Amino acid sequence: MVFPLPDHPDGGDPERPPARPGHFVLYNIPGSILGRHGSANLAVFFLDEDQRVTLRDIGTRGEILRWTRSYGAEVEERNEDTNRSRMVAGYCCEWESKKDPSTLDVTIPEHDFAMRWNLTEDGGLWIVKPSSINEIGCIHTCQGLELDYVGVVIGPDLVVRDGRVVTQPDERARHDQTIRGYKKWLKLEPEEARREARAIILNTYRTLMTRGMKGCYEYCVDEETQACFERRSRGAAR
Repeated sequence: MVFPLPDHPDGGDPERPPARPGHFVLYNIPGSILGRHGSANLAVFFLDEDQRVTLRDIGTRGEILRWTRSYGAEVEERNEDTNRSRMVAGYCCEWESKKDPSTLDVTIPEHDFAMRWNLTEDGGLWIVKPSSINEIGCIHTCQGLELDYVGVVIGPDLVVRDGRVVTQPDERARHDQTIRGYKKWLKLEPEEARREARAIILNTYRTLMTRGMKGCYEYCVDEETQACFERRSRGAAR
């Protein structure tokens, strides 16, 4: 989608300003790119509506059109040779290691597995640091980047019940910003809130599971869900 962007008054749409000017799917486009100060004459959007991973993302075709109008316009082993394999997870575990780096956030006691979330000081470089193989990444540190192999821990926010995929937003960590405002929205518009939260959760795992260009390893903390994934994997391999 390509849009010319003529100058326009500051302020945008008074009824619903974006959470952050130019916050669109795939990457955050600064407000200046939208021509807020007349600094761009053309904006190109590489649109994938299934890349929305927070409730604030507004990357649908309809939203972009509306705003342009209003503006005028085995993972560690795989990693040894190339350093291009990482572990990631849905945001269901609290980020305790943010305050205490010695804390292990993502734990699976029955498999003697425990790792901490990625450290804040690495920022967007987390995924390329060799030491990050010993940490768990999240959607914010790997979206838009590719690996050779990715290992994904699927938390209790996505489960399978009687063959159906069920999303459980309440199982997200309490400080999860991707569905911030969900509980308040749920009281006002329950159907829409559940639908949008479901889309965010599904898109998050879709993004995490497609980071590996050569392969993806997955583990579901829910037994029924893990059994379903294993059956589907065996069927796909035939």
